[in-house]
Amino acid sequence: MKSLRFVIVLTLFAIVLASCKSNGARRAIVTGETPASVSPAPIATTEASSVFKIQESGIQFEVPAGWQAEKSDEKYIVTIPDKSVSLTFMPVEDQAAAEQAVTDFKKKLQNVKPNGAAKKESRNDLNVQQEQGTAQVNGAQRWAVEIISSDKPIVVYSQVNQNASAARSSEAEHITKSIKKIG
Repeated sequence: MKSLRFVIVLTLFAIVLASCKSNGARRAIVTGETPASVSPAPIATTEASSVFKIQESGIQFEVPAGWQAEKSDEKYIVTIPDKSVSLTFMPVEDQAAAEQAVTDFKKKLQNVKPNGAAKKESRNDLNVQQEQGTAQVNGAQRWAVEIISSDKPIVVYSQVNQNASAARSSEAEHITKSIKKIG
């Protein structure tokens, strides 16, 4: 019975691998990179926790089981299927561009209420500047934005809407806490 199960799993893996038409598509599933020949459809939906890498910024983070990761334009989006929680990772050129991206993000929100001043901390050997609060965007939601200093700075937007479960919110926090240099 174990050998039959192994053959089935191996066959399914081969089918998935064969459906990736190019080496670039296979690489996108593993690393989070999207070559020009790969559409911006979800890169991966994980059945078990996995590590997602953003090579251009030199960072990686854990993606919980059931979450989807995709690249859209110059952003990487990690979300759960019902979209009640999402994180957007946006590599930028420098600190000034990161600060402008944060300003632009907050302009898109309505009734922005920060939870105090921005905080600076060191997390996993990376300098992080974080700000969070509540706002209105299609209903009440919590938001956070982080600027992470790495090879190329990256801005991380986290949005949790009012329908998100506490467990999903906790998973989103785990993702941001797991960000570290590629190692």
